[in-house]
Amino acid sequence: MPAIQSQVDVQAPPGLESVTPTAHPGAEGVRASAAQSPGSGASVGPLPPGMEQELRNQFSKEVTDAIREHVETTTAAAVASVLSRGQRAMQQLQREQAAQTEMLQGQLAACMESYKHMQREHVLLKASLEALMKHLT
Repeated sequence: MPAIQSQVDVQAPPGLESVTPTAHPGAEGVRASAAQSPGSGASVGPLPPGMEQELRNQFSKEVTDAIREHVETTTAAAVASVLSRGQRAMQQLQREQAAQTEMLQGQLAACMESYKHMQREHVLLKASLEALMKHLT
């Protein structure tokens, strides 16, 4: 049965454009063979024992590292954004609370003034009532 060759161009995921799975020592032959056109008659022979698994492991590690770095960067950016929004929300709540406290203090001062006025009026009314009672008796 004749060997069937196929060539597929695969784009790397974002952030993995610079990762080269054939950058491992000894992979130059694989790279050179893969670079030849499929019609040239050259075929990629089997890799030395363990080389394919080693390349897979290295590529897997590079992809894992790139994904981990991407996730950490994205997570750090999201955390910073949430922290910033939280701080702004907290500052807004503090401003609102300060304004409400000031308003309540103003209302309390007005109530105290009204209470003092009523106390003075009460004293005057009591004195007037006592004077009227003395005058009537």
